[in-house]
Amino acid sequence: VLSRTTTVANVVLLRPRGSGGGPWLCVVNNHFFGDPGAPHVRMVQGALVLAICEEFITAAWQDHGLGDVALVVGGDFNCGSGEGLCEFLANGEVSETHPDWDASETFRWRTFNTDQPVGLCGGAEGCGRAAMQL
Repeated sequence: VLSRTTTVANVVLLRPRGSGGGPWLCVVNNHFFGDPGAPHVRMVQGALVLAICEEFITAAWQDHGLGDVALVVGGDFNCGSGEGLCEFLANGEVSETHPDWDASETFRWRTFNTDQPVGLCGGAEGCGRAAMQL
């Protein structure tokens, strides 16, 4: 999925200034896939970005013995507040019955700046549905 999109996610871990200056801060700036017919792709991208953040924070915690870590996720989500990506980011899960999964049944990858299909869901037959949970 990621190799077919222009997705970018920058992750940085900031330490507090001084001694006892509060929690560490993990900041993510992202740009999710903008095709309006691909809300299911954005949900998967969101899950991948959060999994990477978790790995990043865990590794830093092991190396530096971090205390609390706050997470800030911002950027261009390319979706409205009712889409599954926002539900996932707000609640930590999205149901397998969320309507955004319906797009996986009809979505076709296209070559850049054309309407020529290059395969359904990246070539996988029946992308199907999956419940996502943190």
